[in-house]
Amino acid sequence: MGERAVLVEQSKRGKIGCPAANLFLSGRHIACRIADVTTDGVLLIVPAGTSTSAGDTVAVSIDDFPSAVARVQWVSADRLGLEFRTGIDASVVAHIERERAILLDDAAANGTLADIAQGNG
Repeated sequence: MGERAVLVEQSKRGKIGCPAANLFLSGRHIACRIADVTTDGVLLIVPAGTSTSAGDTVAVSIDDFPSAVARVQWVSADRLGLEFRTGIDASVVAHIERERAILLDDAAANGTLADIAQGNG
């Protein structure tokens, strides 16, 4: 199973390898996970029942970086596709990818990735 397939599969089973982030929507703070990110947009995994729709304006933050304003492009179950109003710096994307690598290394070290690959996660 390729790395991307493992990331997609594990995101269904505990979101291993998906760094934590914060979504701010209509004055509410929602803890979420980052499934994928570029300088132009982000794919978030949000709690089921998060009430939003395409066209909504939100803010996203991770760690100590300033919040980025984004527009919801699409909603599908617990996934949100967002486009940043102003592209984020590549250093933020690199930071998120380093966080993902650490999470995946930890999951590999404790056997979680192997369990998922075998369908046991």
